[in-house]
Amino acid sequence: MKFLHLFAFLLCVSVGHGLKCYGCLSTSSWADCHQQEISCAPGLDTCAKVYFKVEEGGLSITEHWKGCSTTLVCNARNSKLCKKAVYDGECTINCCSGDLCNSAAIQVINVIFLVLCAFLASVMIQ
Repeated sequence: MKFLHLFAFLLCVSVGHGLKCYGCLSTSSWADCHQQEISCAPGLDTCAKVYFKVEEGGLSITEHWKGCSTTLVCNARNSKLCKKAVYDGECTINCCSGDLCNSAAIQVINVIFLVLCAFLASVMIQ
């Protein structure tokens, strides 16, 4: 019975892990942005997807970026995610707060773990 308690505790703790986002960087296109799953550092509470384009002196710089950020940076009018594009070009920031928020399947798996954890907790209380 103690093993069941330990298992339930570890399962519940694993559900409470840090935020995971997709991370990638490309200077050509979203299709060329080879995304990978990354774990966000403590304090980074938001996943961000940023596109910006700056033209300066006949040179065009484009960046497609996905990674971890903070809500404060995502909501800032002159966000540092846009770098110089805020003044000289275009910038689009899309932020979300769920694990791998570009993929609904992962969120369903997290809900399943949460329900299983709640069920095990109710069994342990009885």
